[in-house]
Amino acid sequence: MNICNQLFIINALVIPTFARTFYEGSKSFASEDGVFIVTDANYDDFIAAHPVAMIEFYAPWCGYCKQLAPEYARAASMLKEQNIPAVLGKLDSTVNQKTSTINQVDAYPTLKLFKNGTVLSYPGDRTAKKIVDWIQEMLLPSTTEIDENQTNYNGKIAYVLEYTSMEEEIFKLFVTVADKHRPLGKFYTKRADKNSLTVYRDGEDPIIFNDKVEEIEKFIMDESFPLFGQITSDNYMQYVESKKNLSWFCGTSAHFEEYKGVMIQVAKHQRKDTLMIWLDTDEFPSVPQAFLLDSIPGIAHLNANGRYLLQNDKNQLNSVETINQFYIDVAEGKIKKSVKSEPIPEENNNPVKIVVGSTLEDFIFQSDKDVMLVIYSPRCAYCKKMEPEYEKFAEKVKLEPHVQIGKFNSDVNESPIPEVTWEGLPTIIFTNAGVRNVEVYEGERTAEEFYKFLSQRVTIPLSNSDKQEEL
Repeated sequence: MNICNQLFIINALVIPTFARTFYEGSKSFASEDGVFIVTDANYDDFIAAHPVAMIEFYAPWCGYCKQLAPEYARAASMLKEQNIPAVLGKLDSTVNQKTSTINQVDAYPTLKLFKNGTVLSYPGDRTAKKIVDWIQEMLLPSTTEIDENQTNYNGKIAYVLEYTSMEEEIFKLFVTVADKHRPLGKFYTKRADKNSLTVYRDGEDPIIFNDKVEEIEKFIMDESFPLFGQITSDNYMQYVESKKNLSWFCGTSAHFEEYKGVMIQVAKHQRKDTLMIWLDTDEFPSVPQAFLLDSIPGIAHLNANGRYLLQNDKNQLNSVETINQFYIDVAEGKIKKSVKSEPIPEENNNPVKIVVGSTLEDFIFQSDKDVMLVIYSPRCAYCKKMEPEYEKFAEKVKLEPHVQIGKFNSDVNESPIPEVTWEGLPTIIFTNAGVRNVEVYEGERTAEEFYKFLSQRVTIPLSNSDKQEEL
């Protein structure tokens, strides 16, 4: 009997029995439509009880989560019907923040697979079949043993470990890393006279690992990206989570082919800190405008400090040297950051000053004035409700010489400084004169409370602080 037939028989006999035991262990957890309900309180027990479990981190108000719900429930049923030893759970991140924080959830829905101590982020389409197919793939061995003479590898990215013994540290670590990062590519092992690890990417020269064994995981993650590849909805999070600078080459497929050679050479120079990616503007036509590119093709370089643009108005993208110099100039602070901003208003004499992207830093950090600023959106109902109270408050303090009150429309302006960020609207911030420190206002949104907050923090006492008029 050959090994394939043996494996088939083992799978036919063992997996259904294992699956029955697997699902019987789930009876102590509440469920809804076949999906187990996970909370901060039962998270550890749930993971311990299920060697393979996917958890959806969701928010009840999230539209995408609502769209996923029926597909996710269908996937749970398919897993059980097909005796696949994996279960699905869901966790409401709005009330179970501890577990969400541990798992670094920052968007909804987020799907993560927990497999024998390894956590994998689901990268595919949110359909029942795709979810089930992916889980089945994750249950297969993470590495494939191949013949020592094989030189052709399936997949856009292939990691090939040549090893002398399965007892070697490099072999064991490679298998562990492969299981943890299997979505990054195909992982192959083959016998050889000496240990070596090579990554093969379509259309590129092989890259040989020549660092310490303990650096294998970093090497595999770093080399999981092509030198100059297309960014899509499927791999977007992989790029974002790389924690490297991202340079977006925005252009059509024709532009990609025209500039590919130049961009690959640039990518080799910038590889340590920056990933070069192509955004197809035929597929995502609004993105260049969002990046403030005047035309395509063009490069929008995003790093921790902000966004920097290399336009192609003088054919700069034809030169490897010119593009590399652009990155040097960015690092040395010679390139001005690109910030979305309304024009500076010609008149700005109202008690609530209009602040735009290009004036935000100067307004919020003044040497002789304490400042309160509301970050808002004209579309935000809470902002509209608060507006009369905020204006009433500004009217009250308009004659204070050491105080300024402002507003910042987040729909059409960006913050150029890391000190000013926001997650919800409205966000109200305060700064003292001459101090580069931002405090977020957490009180009630009434004129009276705004005034009380300000009077307790101003550098120079308010003229009306000891005899506050009715607000």
